[in-house]
Amino acid sequence: MNPETVIRPELVAGKLAAVDNLECSSLVEALAAQPRLVELMWHIQQRSFQPGSVEKLVEDVLAFAPARFVTKSMQAAGPPREGRYSLAQCWQAWKGFEQCDTKWRLHNYATLEDESTPKPHAEKLTFGEWLSFHFDSGLLAKAVEGDAEVRKGVERFNWPFLSAECQEAARYGLAKLLRSFCVDKDGGFYVPWYCPDLISVLFDFMDHHAAQTRNRLAQTEVAKQVTYEVGYVWEAKRLVHINGNSRFGKTEAFKAEAEATPGRFRLVTVPPGNALQDLILAVAGALGIPTTFGMSGPDLRRKVEYILDHGRLGILFDEAHYLFPVNIARNTAPARLDWVRAAIIDKGLPCVLSATPQAWNEQSARFVKITKCNLEQFLGRRALVVNLPEKLSQEDLRLCLAIHFPGLPSSAEDEVVGVALATTSFLQTVTSISTRARYRAKHRGAAGVALEDLDAAIEAVAPGYGVASLDDAEANPPPRGDTATPPPQCREAAAGQPRGKRKTSAEVIGELLPGKRETICPSYPVANRGTAPVPAVESLAPA
Repeated sequence: MNPETVIRPELVAGKLAAVDNLECSSLVEALAAQPRLVELMWHIQQRSFQPGSVEKLVEDVLAFAPARFVTKSMQAAGPPREGRYSLAQCWQAWKGFEQCDTKWRLHNYATLEDESTPKPHAEKLTFGEWLSFHFDSGLLAKAVEGDAEVRKGVERFNWPFLSAECQEAARYGLAKLLRSFCVDKDGGFYVPWYCPDLISVLFDFMDHHAAQTRNRLAQTEVAKQVTYEVGYVWEAKRLVHINGNSRFGKTEAFKAEAEATPGRFRLVTVPPGNALQDLILAVAGALGIPTTFGMSGPDLRRKVEYILDHGRLGILFDEAHYLFPVNIARNTAPARLDWVRAAIIDKGLPCVLSATPQAWNEQSARFVKITKCNLEQFLGRRALVVNLPEKLSQEDLRLCLAIHFPGLPSSAEDEVVGVALATTSFLQTVTSISTRARYRAKHRGAAGVALEDLDAAIEAVAPGYGVASLDDAEANPPPRGDTATPPPQCREAAAGQPRGKRKTSAEVIGELLPGKRETICPSYPVANRGTAPVPAVESLAPA
């Protein structure tokens, strides 16, 4: 993150605070007429701390809709036929360039009265010079349509040239204009001469960006439900708790949704621990606040809360079970839960809590059991609790395969789906097989992944499952949930068998003495353990 190019989020919040305080009537009217301008401001701000900053956003918008960067007069002239303007269309289109930044008037030509003075040739003039010669105060000067010099200008300064001129002007000045959209309290959302429909173009680009981002992720039932529920949260401006088992693509769906709609939501992965400051740092990073080591905690907290107060942004909390304290004593306060409730939920901001049901239930039950705290002040604010699908279908896995291996033969596709269903990692298995196969293909210098790479990847990622079939996988599904099959030594305790007697400290120390060390790992030869003697316990005691 480059602090020099980042649009500071507190400046965006400051502009919105001016709207809340009715300091600028034009801004109030603009946002009342088009509320989505707030989403546009935060979209631009989020792109400012991505690689390439706002300048990269300008290039993306130009690539998305190059034909829409035209002047009003070009729109009035109508579409070019076969990429060229007629003479009449040129006369109409040129009028829109009277405010072109590159235009300058040639007073020595404009004030000529001697008709015997030779006129400059069109091929030797820049566009601005040529306009200055043939226009007077933005109006077309008297000219004969059959004039050879005029026709040379028509050939040279036609649709391709005019379109390129508008795009070049956008590359030169649009980034600055977009930054002013975010931070200029006194200015509205002005449109430039080279794109009078700029706001509409930007809205369409945001929709296109959202669709493209979601399409990069396999649209499984989990992904589609996450998109649906996050959309509901934005519309309702409420708190929704979403439960979903791990390895089903839940986290990736939330990441994709935050990337698709940066003007609406920011994704915060809650760090483990008790410290409220760690959570505020995570929120600050999602908002785009440049943080440095040693930054003052109170100052950062005030800045984050100011942005949340006025910014109208939603927050997606992943790993939300870490909002509960990890280290719990009888008097431990739920500082993170209290802060989220006061700074986000009670302010009417859209908020999503995402966690696995096992982690959330265990963490909350442990906290309540130790502290006897009543969580209804927080949990009672949830609009609803959503449970994501608990089973991945073959269709979901095939959608994921289509992203990683487009055009994969059906037989190989069946094998990978069978392996994914037979393991406990599901979508992670597909991703691991994909990355391993691509690495192997790259390592052997191949242009693409072959079936031999796929088979080797399956054997590496899921040994023994390479011959798994769909029938076997569905007949013997793996256990669901977060808890894997316990190792054999743990099964006795799980079945209610008595545990062995715990060793005393003296017994543990005795096992660590030099004469006893061979019993720690009998399979490892004593001769290979090095020659340096282990000091006796007595030698470690202070003299």
